[in-house]
Amino acid sequence: MVSTQDLRQQLEDRLDELDRRRRRVLEDESELTQPTLSGPVTESANEEVLEDLERSSLKEVRMIMAALERLRQGEYGICARCGSPIAEGRLAALPATPFCADCASEVSPAP
Repeated sequence: MVSTQDLRQQLEDRLDELDRRRRRVLEDESELTQPTLSGPVTESANEEVLEDLERSSLKEVRMIMAALERLRQGEYGICARCGSPIAEGRLAALPATPFCADCASEVSPAP
């Protein structure tokens, strides 16, 4: 069984990693403002990739912050939808998840 402190540390470490990634993205975006020989199409594609990375990072940051709040409130590991315990293996794989596997499959859009 993973301790609450270990989970908190794992979530905080991931936040740090995302912050470092965000800083690299911002640096890369500033480099994109420099004229290059690659042309506007390549620059536009690069900008889109960086924007997508930023959006996905912000989404994950919000999920982690919510998980940390659930830890503080003593509600971590309880499904936000049905109130059932979230399986330990699921929490180990996805520590920021607010849903048990059953509810996640119901609320997640199909690919």
